[in-house]
Amino acid sequence: MSQKNNILKLFRQYDPKNTGTMPAEVFRSLLTALDPSFTSEELEDVIAKVPQKEDGQLSYESFVSRVMDEITLVYWAAGKNFCGRSLAAKMSLAQAGVAHLYKAPDEVEAPATRFPPKLMTLSGVSVSQATSIAYMLGLQLNMWPTDRYLKYKAVQYCLDAMDWIAEDGSATEERVECWKAHYEDALKMSEGDFMLGKTVTTCDFVMLMACVLAEGEAHYYNPIDKTRYPNLAAWVSLMKCQKGYKLAEADGQGMRPNWKFATQRETDVRPTKKDIAKRVTALQALSKFKKYALVYHDAGKPFVGRSWGLMMILEEAGAQYEYKAVEDVEVPVTFAPPMIITPKGVGVSQQCAIAMVLGEELNLWPTEPARSAKALQYCGDGADFYADVSDAKSEGLIDGWLQVYEESLEISKGKFMLGNSLSACDYIRLVPCLLLEGPADNRTPIDMDKYPKTVVWMNLMKQQKGYEAAAAAGLSPKPGGWKYD
Repeated sequence: MSQKNNILKLFRQYDPKNTGTMPAEVFRSLLTALDPSFTSEELEDVIAKVPQKEDGQLSYESFVSRVMDEITLVYWAAGKNFCGRSLAAKMSLAQAGVAHLYKAPDEVEAPATRFPPKLMTLSGVSVSQATSIAYMLGLQLNMWPTDRYLKYKAVQYCLDAMDWIAEDGSATEERVECWKAHYEDALKMSEGDFMLGKTVTTCDFVMLMACVLAEGEAHYYNPIDKTRYPNLAAWVSLMKCQKGYKLAEADGQGMRPNWKFATQRETDVRPTKKDIAKRVTALQALSKFKKYALVYHDAGKPFVGRSWGLMMILEEAGAQYEYKAVEDVEVPVTFAPPMIITPKGVGVSQQCAIAMVLGEELNLWPTEPARSAKALQYCGDGADFYADVSDAKSEGLIDGWLQVYEESLEISKGKFMLGNSLSACDYIRLVPCLLLEGPADNRTPIDMDKYPKTVVWMNLMKQQKGYEAAAAAGLSPKPGGWKYD
């Protein structure tokens, strides 16, 4: 029997009705019995983090699952040389005081994923994509916003950070300043010291990775101008004071080989009441829409690009929407189209974050946390696949993605990516496959006969209302030449 089950068995002896909860005083006594070295201060700190029910009872099952579920981070060479994009997960786990293991990709069986980092737990959760990992850990560690608006912004912000990291080394100084300004705007909208309010989230650690990536290197990076970006400078300094950063810093394994943690910490700058009021005003301005506004360049008239899958999701659900040009709307902190503004005033960018917004609002998204994280990963996979197809990458790389699709459908045991119910992630994953049917540009045509499950799934998707409506409208996903099959 695992250590986790042994501890649960002990707690359940004091829970005769098997409710999964117990009074705080009983919980405190059991913790002391398990570890007599606990100080009163440490006990109260632990108890404050235990989920509490409406009747005041503490959910010991949630607590034990959170701290005892063995978590494995999968990265190249088991993270021994550097931990890359797994750094955010590593800092988040350290922040929550949760132990984890590092393993190399060839040491684990991780289904339907393309590249590390990956997250695996004994309870069966297995996801890749840094944003999906942050989302899953955030839910497990109570480090994810519960507010409807903010949880979608958290997904968007994580994806923004991944885009900034992807540009590292190729971004111009002007582009880097744009990212810094984006972070500064996000912090101005926050009601607290962190990106999404008064408490640190896993999203903060993902966003921190992009900010600190080049601090230990001397290429294009310029230090943050505290006069121009006071909130950003203060936030970075505050994040470097967090337990998660300090423990990662002490471990010394950074983002890449020869990268070193920079320890400079500046004075904190708090958001003013005026800054907070701006966020409220922005949300009120968005609520004027009576239907969904799908925002894209030139209102999607020449081509719809990455808004294509989103448009099919809206059509599938029979939702009322209209395309808007960027200059026609007031949007909250976003970096680039596509964007969505819902009738309830939720406004986010990043294709995967939008898919989650629409999926949850239109009943096209799984409700169970692990499946929700997997749906988010699948959207991220689809977005990466789309980028590779659009850039006419090699046949081998395209074949790798299609093999991931085959594995996903094998695991699904259903007609769609997540079972027998259509979800928003099916449409996001469909888009790059459809692009393969268009002009091959400089790319060698793909032999789809090698991927029978994917072909069956594609044919099924073409019978869905969302695809049929898009085909009837004749909107092109990219400039010139592309035609519906």
